[in-house]
Amino acid sequence: MIAQTASKFRSHLDHFSGRLSAGLGKVVRRFVGETMYGVVARIAAASVCSYAAITGSSNDRGGGF
Repeated sequence: MIAQTASKFRSHLDHFSGRLSAGLGKVVRRFVGETMYGVVARIAAASVCSYAAITGSSNDRGGGF
C-alpha cells in the first residue's frame, strides 16, 4: 500500500515538474524534478521527526530517543 502511494505521488510530482520545466533542456528538467522531490522528502522527514519528538514515540522497540 505504501509503495503504491509513493509511486503515485512520484508520478504526480514528475508530471508537475515536467509542466513546470517545459521548454528547458533535458538536464535542467531532471534537475528541477530531483530538486522538487528532495525538498518534499526533506519536509516529510522533518514532519515525521517533529511528530516523534512531540509524542515521544520512536520506530525502535526501546521507545523514546
